[in-house]
Amino acid sequence: MLRITSFTYCEDSKPEQSPTGPRLSISNPFASLLPAFVPGSFSFSVCIGIAGIGPGEEHKLQYIFRSSDNSVEPLINTGEVQFNVNQEPTLQSVPVDHQGVVLSMDFKNTVFRKNGEYISDIYMDGILVASYPIMVHGRETV
Repeated sequence: MLRITSFTYCEDSKPEQSPTGPRLSISNPFASLLPAFVPGSFSFSVCIGIAGIGPGEEHKLQYIFRSSDNSVEPLINTGEVQFNVNQEPTLQSVPVDHQGVVLSMDFKNTVFRKNGEYISDIYMDGILVASYPIMVHGRETV
């Protein structure tokens, strides 16, 4: 069964090569999003850990970022993004429920029109599986 095992708002995320293979490097995790001004734009990334994915299985993920009061259209809607996980030879003895992937998405110059609470909704195969709130507030006033 698919489940979200981790979720992080951060400044940036990049794949890197290490001696033990590829890994994802997460820079500056955020507890809240603090653009210089609101209204204004701000860039951020999200990293989503998903477990319960077997090798070769295809799934669809949809990410929606919206204000908590639903007063406007979502700021971000990725639509359904199809993905799968390659067979990892060192994981053959690990149960599928413990296998998975971490996906990252970068959102550049997202426009925030007001301070307040925003929510990330994560859909897997068309089903809402998790929601993660975060506060947004400008560091300065206009």
